[in-house]
Amino acid sequence: MSKITFEPSYDVNEINSEEIEYHFFGSNLYEWKTDVNFNEVFNWFKKQDHSFAIYFVPHHTRTSYNIEYGRPVGVDAHYLGMYHKGRKNG
Repeated sequence: MSKITFEPSYDVNEINSEEIEYHFFGSNLYEWKTDVNFNEVFNWFKKQDHSFAIYFVPHHTRTSYNIEYGRPVGVDAHYLGMYHKGRKNG
């Protein structure tokens, strides 16, 4: 399996997350998770037994928006891809 990485121009662990004006949104059939660190979202879903999708949301993590069919709506979210459990990606 190929390693998926997202490298911001700074270390998200060294910056106050209150200052970051974007976040990542991940979802599967049952739940969703957000974080300013792509790898946190990816690794959280990777441990589960379900396929999942991840989006880049160019708004602060406290921004209010609707979620329809497992995707953020009305915030210009960018679809980054779907990870299929049990299938070889890449």
